[in-house]
Amino acid sequence: MKNTIWIQTPESSAPNLLSIDGVCERFQSLDNQIQAMDYLLNFSNNTIHRLFLSENYKKQLIQELGLPNNFSFYSDSSTLFLQGTLSSQDKYGRNIPFMLWSNCQDINEMLDHLERICVDNNLMFTPKDKEKYIKVSSIVKKRMYSRVLLFLFIVAFVISCLIWKIC
Repeated sequence: MKNTIWIQTPESSAPNLLSIDGVCERFQSLDNQIQAMDYLLNFSNNTIHRLFLSENYKKQLIQELGLPNNFSFYSDSSTLFLQGTLSSQDKYGRNIPFMLWSNCQDINEMLDHLERICVDNNLMFTPKDKEKYIKVSSIVKKRMYSRVLLFLFIVAFVISCLIWKIC
């Protein structure tokens, strides 16, 4: 799998939308659907432990950017994962959740794909939604890189102290 997108449908009686590598669920085998959903749910449950955000900072981002409470984001050199909600609502007035996972590092490409699926299924994913998820991606990546740089600085400092002490 290169990318997987899951979107809950507005009606509880309708099957959820699932796109695996750009192919909608009705063209996928049941085994592929089950495997993709298991992977997404496992990743979703474990992602919170790998976020480069403290819980307080995550709450601050949710409040400032108007993100959903179930928001989750993870990105590294080989994986991109995003969990959030659309502007569309279900019949109970709740925003419709989605999850996307990809080997692709381009959040714009994945959000464009999500947007196409929404348009094809009469769901609303607004430019404002897209903008806030892109902004979060940028913030998280900057924090990740700054923490890596801080770690490298500390290691370099410790090594230089050890060398200075030896000489």
